[in-house]
Amino acid sequence: MATNHKLGIGLRILKIYYLLRRLFRRITGTEKTTYVWTRTEGYKKAWQTAADEIGADLKELYTGIWEVSKGNKSTRTCLHLTEFDNPVTLKIAGNKPLSYQLMADKGVPVPAHMNFNLNELDKVKQFMMDNTGMVVVKPSSGTSSGMGVTTHIKTISEARRAAVLAASYGKELLIERLVPGEVYRLLFLGGEMLHASRRNGMKITGDGQSTVVQLFDKENERRGRGGEGARQVVGKDRDYEATLEAQNLEERSVLAEGQTVLVKSVDAPLFDNEEIRTVYDENATNDICDAIRESSRLACEAVHSEFTGVDIITMDPTVSLAVSGGVIGEINTTPGLHHHHNLRNDPEKPYAWMKTLQYLLDKSPY
Repeated sequence: MATNHKLGIGLRILKIYYLLRRLFRRITGTEKTTYVWTRTEGYKKAWQTAADEIGADLKELYTGIWEVSKGNKSTRTCLHLTEFDNPVTLKIAGNKPLSYQLMADKGVPVPAHMNFNLNELDKVKQFMMDNTGMVVVKPSSGTSSGMGVTTHIKTISEARRAAVLAASYGKELLIERLVPGEVYRLLFLGGEMLHASRRNGMKITGDGQSTVVQLFDKENERRGRGGEGARQVVGKDRDYEATLEAQNLEERSVLAEGQTVLVKSVDAPLFDNEEIRTVYDENATNDICDAIRESSRLACEAVHSEFTGVDIITMDPTVSLAVSGGVIGEINTTPGLHHHHNLRNDPEKPYAWMKTLQYLLDKSPY
């Protein structure tokens, strides 16, 4: 049974440090990532293009707020915000433990997880003892874009530090088992998947003789030589470790000729594991199998959301989550549409934006 404990002086000082650091970054404009509220011009251009493509007119009502009209119908947008979903739905979807429970009730795979607060750090220790592998600690609600999230945690002391960071955003916290794999953002509108984006991981292909570590080193040597399409050299970091472990692979494992495996969930070095935002770089719409589409549709249905970005973590998007060991990692109402345009393999026209606008206009009472 968990026991409540008072927060020690060291962790209290650390919490104050995190609060001051966040304030400093906001004031100085040195935040670690580009948030949606800094993308005004990009959203204006994309909404304008989408309006032009469907034969509608766009008018700016205020900086970052636009009205789109077509015939006797109109709708309004504010950056990524649209006239979808009611406040109850938004509240439910923003509560990670509740949304996990509702999705699980629909038979949708979600990560093993536990809710806690800073006075219950003994529960964190027990969770890590009960669940093999690395963990993630995050706020339970009220954040997005990686705020307050720490990944690839291996030790209790790291988890305590991560909990203090997460608590700088709210009292209720969440710890969950890290699920390695590439991350996909599936955009759903009215039960239909419009688009899927992928954050590419690093892959190697076997030759029947070389070990995993030999193939990994050979790929880095190729990258080090540069040339067209060359990617960044990466190290054997915690992402590498967790991704191999999830596939029951070791560095000495020999891959069959032509066998391709994921060796890192993200194709970049893991220099930091705090508040890292997922950046999608490729259109993966045609790679998503029917089983994953159905699991994602059920996730949207579970929280009663009409317009949703569903985050999938999987080693293989061509098979069901049950087969791959993948999960739905998060469900995002008011999804950022910038994740669904100007990626590799994307068409020139902003298809998802166009479909969204037309859907809104068709349903609008105004």
